[in-house]
Formats: sequence, C-alpha cells, structure tokens
Amino acid sequence: MKDITKGKLAKLYARTDLVCEDGGELREYTVRGFRAGESIITEGSGSKRGPGRYVTIFTGALHRCERREDASDAVADELTSMVESALGSKPDEKTTVLVACLGNRSVTADAFGPLAADALVVTRHVSRDNPTVFGMLGCSAVAAIAPGVAAQTGIDSAETIAAAASAIRPDVIITVDALAARSTERLGSTIQLSSAGVEPGSGVGNHRPAINEKLLHAPVIAIGVPTVTDSSSLVLDALSRAGIGEDEISDELRGVLENGRAFVVTPGECDVLVSAAAKIVASAIGSVFGVPCIDA
Repeated sequence: MKDITKGKLAKLYARTDLVCEDGGELREYTVRGFRAGESIITEGSGSKRGPGRYVTIFTGALHRCERREDASDAVADELTSMVESALGSKPDEKTTVLVACLGNRSVTADAFGPLAADALVVTRHVSRDNPTVFGMLGCSAVAAIAPGVAAQTGIDSAETIAAAASAIRPDVIITVDALAARSTERLGSTIQLSSAGVEPGSGVGNHRPAINEKLLHAPVIAIGVPTVTDSSSLVLDALSRAGIGEDEISDELRGVLENGRAFVVTPGECDVLVSAAAKIVASAIGSVFGVPCIDA
C-alpha cells in the first residue's frame, strides 16, 4: 500500500516549512552531540524550496533540554559556516549584520522572532556614535528589527526589512521566524537553518513576499523553529498510522482534511517553548558576531 503521507493528498494537505519533512535525502551527521541533517537544493532541481543549503538540528524539546548551551553552540557552529560562506571570510568589527525577527508578538506561537529580538544585544549604534568604545568591544555591528506582521502594520515584513537594509547596507541578514511542521514530534524540538532566505507564512498557507538575497541585495540566512502544525496534517498522519491508503479516503474524510487546513495546532507549553527557543537562537547569533545574549 502506498504511503498516504507521500501521495497526492500529502501535497494538498500536509504543509511544512521543514526540508527534512520533504522526503528527500539528508546527509546526517552530529554537531555538538546532536543529530543533524543537511540538504542541498540546487537551481532547477524542481524543488518548491529556494536553492541553498538547509540544515536541521534535532535537539529534542527545547524547553526541557538540559543542554541548552550545547544547543546554542550547535546553532552557532552551523550559522558560522553559512555566514563565512556568504561573506568569504569570518565576520569581524567591519561586518554589519541585520537580524530580522519576524512574527506577531501578540500570538504566542508566532512570538519566537520578537522574543529573540528582546534577547539580542545590538551594537551598530555604538559603532556609529562611539567608535573608540566599539573598537574595544571587538564585535560586529549588529542591528535588529522586529517588523511585526502586515495585519498589525499594513506593511509586509519584506518591505520593512528592505527599507532597513537599504538604510544600513548590511553585509549579511539573519532572519528569525516561527515555522510550521508536518509532524507534532518536531514542534519545538528542531532548529532549521537555511542559506536560501525565508518565505513567511508559507507553511500555514499564508504566503507573503519572500525575504531573500534577490530582494535585499545581501545574503540572507534564515533560522527557524517549528511551533505549529495544522489539523489536516494531523489527520493525514493519523490515517497513515492506521494503514489507510488514498484509495480508501471517503468524501467525508476529504472534507475533514479540507476543513483542517484552516485550523492551526500548537503545543500546550508553547509559551515556555518559544521563550527557550528565542534565547537559544539569540545566544547563537550573539556568539557568531561577538556579542552576548541577554538572559542567555
């Protein structure tokens, strides 16, 4: 019997932002004691993902993780690799980085980005206003923006970030955003990094303009943690576990799948999950660019 999670229904109803859930081959390895998987997507490969390097770190539940420092170091290791590849050298005091923290602070499952912004230490203003002190810090010029969402501001995140990038001309841009997963097992337990940028809202069917190098004229590295899934993905997973094939799906079940696309599910401990994830990722970014994280 053909696996229902890999057929036509999956393409319609099982949405995900995670490349590790696309069914392609992953090169598996270990980073700081955590399992990781790498996928390289090339131009013209036929993938719905943008071309670039995608790395998923399987940390286990971030809010229960006793190795948060190791998890942060693992993210820092992979981010360092992507940043150095983008810049052609290690970041230093001449490097300007813009960290774009996406999401809606008022929605718990989408607050990961704004919370990461709270935990970051920014330094670009010091480099401009007090070069002597900045030189003593020995870090990069870090700027951060939390643009909110179009429903709050009337402005797409991509437009706000493009304006900020035009003003400060960063050497590299890091985006931080909550993602959608197909499996509940990956919610709050995986961290994905990508050199291809990000398309906000795509995992839950709310497509917004892509945030990538083509738009911003600077390399864009995306960091995301899955915090939601939708009901149709859960139903599809349950049908698969029950051994039900596509040819056995009734019209009633198709109706359930169709309706489930409008319902987003998140873990009951989402508040502590996104808080822990934000601190881990902010600490990793700070480590790469030589600045501390607040309450790391």
